[in-house]
Amino acid sequence: MEHRTEARFPGGYRTDISVFSPGSGSYVEFHTDYSKAYGGEGSAPTPWDTFLAAMTACQGIHVRNFCAEHNIPTEKIRVQMDLVMAEDNREVNMHILLMQHRSPAIRRIRKHIIWRQLIQTAQEKMLI
Repeated sequence: MEHRTEARFPGGYRTDISVFSPGSGSYVEFHTDYSKAYGGEGSAPTPWDTFLAAMTACQGIHVRNFCAEHNIPTEKIRVQMDLVMAEDNREVNMHILLMQHRSPAIRRIRKHIIWRQLIQTAQEKMLI
């Protein structure tokens, strides 16, 4: 299975990305740009924003698959990734929280996924 991603540079800081997805057998196009504060036009999400969105999507699909396997409804579940960068920009701490209205389903998820401690911390802070 071959994945192919290509970047083209039409001008400025804009980047046009083409991704071939073997699952769909087609190309998907999207764009990135820097904000005006960093010399771009602000016409699209930044590359960093796109990267973070992709990571959140990956975590979200794992949660969705777990829920499907255990018959847990997903309508009220939200995966939230918070990013904290160190002052020297050398360290990135990511916190992933599962947000859902209080229900027995969140307890079932908490027992089985790797973010157990993060969920417990969020619940203690009344985020869940």
